[in-house]
Amino acid sequence: MTGCSYDEFKVSVNSRVNPQLVEARRTYFELFNQVREQVKKKYQTEDLERRVRGIKKESLTHLEELLRVAVERMEGNGMHVLQAKNANEARDYILKLVEPSDVVAQSSTDLITEMGLSEALRKMSIPLYHVEPNYRMVQLNPEMEFFDKPSPTMCLKSAKIAQLLSKSLNREVPDEQHAIFDAWREDINNILGKATIGITGANSISARDGSVVLTYGSGNVHRIGALPKHIVLTGIEKVVPTFADAIDVTYLQSLYESGTGGSANYYVVKGPSHGYIEGKEYPEGMGSREIHVVLMDNGRRRMIREGFGEALYCIRCFTCHHYCPTYQILGPGAGYGFMTPGFGYKGYIGGRGTILSSFVTDTGRRLRAGYTAALSVAHALNTAPWR
Repeated sequence: MTGCSYDEFKVSVNSRVNPQLVEARRTYFELFNQVREQVKKKYQTEDLERRVRGIKKESLTHLEELLRVAVERMEGNGMHVLQAKNANEARDYILKLVEPSDVVAQSSTDLITEMGLSEALRKMSIPLYHVEPNYRMVQLNPEMEFFDKPSPTMCLKSAKIAQLLSKSLNREVPDEQHAIFDAWREDINNILGKATIGITGANSISARDGSVVLTYGSGNVHRIGALPKHIVLTGIEKVVPTFADAIDVTYLQSLYESGTGGSANYYVVKGPSHGYIEGKEYPEGMGSREIHVVLMDNGRRRMIREGFGEALYCIRCFTCHHYCPTYQILGPGAGYGFMTPGFGYKGYIGGRGTILSSFVTDTGRRLRAGYTAALSVAHALNTAPWR
């Protein structure tokens, strides 16, 4: 809190609080938590929780060996793999893959924000479109004050969604459920019809066979994975030993994030597409011709060394956000690096996000450096000979 009084801090926090959104979050989160508890009972997930925690702990304990095996297997499968030390290295690698005529489609991955890729593509005038319907609405409505994951449009009325789609498609979209979903599909189909590069995250990566495992509800990730170039952005903590381990981690996330007993879709990528003519294999199948996997460190190894590795056990199910009273009030503002609302948040959100952001964002690193320096000064004063 450099030079900030309590009163100034209170004013800053109050300026981020929207009573209508706070009430909406409370209502939404309470319902979500009830549904999740029903899912936990129905699917008896306690054993799976313990198994996934053990998988994550074991994976981080043996991370370097797992990464070595994963890279070897993925490259053997025909993927291109970069182990990026930092965000700049990851971003520069991706920008070299992009041509001026490219159109980029993305699914949800926080690493695009972590590495500043959106801003870099914008400077190059490369279109970047989100093709998951809720996030596409956020993209079409940049004046949104706040949004929440995994349902960023929870406070958008259907009339507003219809209005945004009407503007995007340059035709009238009526405020009717079927018409809105038809328009959503039309908008996203138009994007995917033009896109040449697809970017996804990874829910888990199996080191043993070099497979990337994803889960998603909207049905668009497999289409991104079929674009000529498929880029997978992921933190090094997503690598686990086996395919069964990767499925366990991904399935548990889908159970708790969707609250409906698992996502509608699961997708596994093991290598570029191929086809056969007269018994001969050619890299000309219906999927991607190139797959690039970026495994990003960017402070994660340091987290492990300094005793914060448990924050990397996170499977991104958002349960902690839905139970957190601070997050209910501040929303995405409750984490380091929060700069602007909506699509422009700069840090990872929530309590776990505060820890992660302090290692992976420039703002967080500066805060930690200042804190470490202050501790050093305090220690020097306490041990000085004149004390």
